Amino acid sequence: MSDFKRMMVRNVELNYPRLDQTYRYSRDAGKSVPVEIDAEKALWETSFILDKERGVKLWKDAQAHYEDCKKNGMKFGNKPMGKFDTVHGYKELDDGRIQFKAKKFAKNKQGKIADIPRLIDGQKRPLENRAIWSGSIGSVRFSMLPTSDNINQRLGVTFYLDAVQVLDAKYGGDGLDDFEMVEDQAATDIAGLPKVDYDTSTDNEFDDEIPF
Repeated sequence: MSDFKRMMVRNVELNYPRLDQTYRYSRDAGKSVPVEIDAEKALWETSFILDKERGVKLWKDAQAHYEDCKKNGMKFGNKPMGKFDTVHGYKELDDGRIQFKAKKFAKNKQGKIADIPRLIDGQKRPLENRAIWSGSIGSVRFSMLPTSDNINQRLGVTFYLDAVQVLDAKYGGDGLDDFEMVEDQAATDIAGLPKVDYDTSTDNEFDDEIPF
């Protein structure tokens, strides 16, 4: 029996897909930022959202695979596998749905650069524009592997990304479609006071979440 188990989830909502290039979480920026493919811990990733019934089933499938590997003598380094704790990247959303995450590191432990995850359209053709946004609908293929979280010391299963089929791609604009185009105004407002450029540096409405 292989320690990896291939899985497919179909017709799911993608959340924070980072598939156009490699990314890495930055503590300074407080979010994932683009990095070169050979950077330490560079990866591709996407989260996907399931309704509660499908999410619970996927959790149970991951737990069952963990227990099967444990019975077959798999170890974390020289240590035997302990009690199953979690699916790494699992998150319960406010609306009752469940979010999971699948990722693929750009380099293996030997430093070899990995192939970029395949991204195809509904006709199984390579997707030309890989910079899809949250809200895209598609199917995700990944492999489950029991892993140990070295930071939080939690034992569980990680989903390693293989390929994504995008059935309904969403792409971002400037987010200003609700506004109308108007002619340039004078440098002062109606009261004759200078206009003020407001500082929006603290506006984090569109910041993405911490990936791990």
